[in-house]
Amino acid sequence: MELLILDRKLIPEPARDDERAEWMERETVINQCWPGLMFRPDSGSPGLSSYDNAFDHYRRRIPFLKAFHHLVQSWPGPKPTELMNEFPVVNDDDLTPLRNVETALAHYYTRTFLKVYQRPATIPHYIT
Repeated sequence: MELLILDRKLIPEPARDDERAEWMERETVINQCWPGLMFRPDSGSPGLSSYDNAFDHYRRRIPFLKAFHHLVQSWPGPKPTELMNEFPVVNDDDLTPLRNVETALAHYYTRTFLKVYQRPATIPHYIT
């Protein structure tokens, strides 16, 4: 929910009707950032959590990381290089680019949220 609220703050609702449909589609992109629905994420799935570092776990997280990467690329202002570039092609032998993007996403999101709302964001995590 915090991600949607932050996105709405950074990308305000347009005044023109012809731009409103695209703006509303952003909610669909936000729903693609983790498994389950925005209001009730599936905590047992590897969305943006990092409770396991095995490659297979990373492979399952790629669609969620890619959606989050796509979303924050549209936010105004400067961003780390990893977020300005295209989402990396995943190589089975080297997860470094994927880890770098995930770290950049986490840092950028938390810093942006803190800057906008003057409080820390709730970080998605896996609870055992």
